[in-house]
Amino acid sequence: MIEDQSDSDISNLIAINLTSPILVTKCLLPLLQNTADGGVVNVGSAFGAIGYTGFSAYCASKFGLRGYSEALRRELSDSGLQVFYLAPLATNTAINNSRVTDLNSELGNAVDEPTMVAKALLKQLQKNNIDCYVGWPEKFFARFNGLLPKLVDASLSKQLPVIGRLAKTHKD
Repeated sequence: MIEDQSDSDISNLIAINLTSPILVTKCLLPLLQNTADGGVVNVGSAFGAIGYTGFSAYCASKFGLRGYSEALRRELSDSGLQVFYLAPLATNTAINNSRVTDLNSELGNAVDEPTMVAKALLKQLQKNNIDCYVGWPEKFFARFNGLLPKLVDASLSKQLPVIGRLAKTHKD
């Protein structure tokens, strides 16, 4: 929960997930513009389209990355450079702490293997698909949330007791 995160943890999260991709892209842009088929791939998250309880700062960083990708794509539209945004759902990596693992397990959330996400990225690039949301039902929820956010609010609010309980259980 946001109140349990330190200011430095939030700043670091924003720096890693949003500021760093922006600065790296800015730095590499002159090189990319000298290639015939250059491109940028930003790996976001389904949480870049769905605000999820217990992940507000993370969601903010991924919403920002999605917005940056969209704006950069439009900014570079006359350059021939492509900007791709990949939004996987939860992925089974060492980055996930016990809180995330327990939450996904208890709520029955699907968790993809990294190889599946990598295959989705390759397919996205082959099809020249600028935005790719991976996984079900998050893929559906991401689109649905854009149309009817109050219905998604109601659905996700049912998970709040479990999320709150796990957050309190795992306080450091």
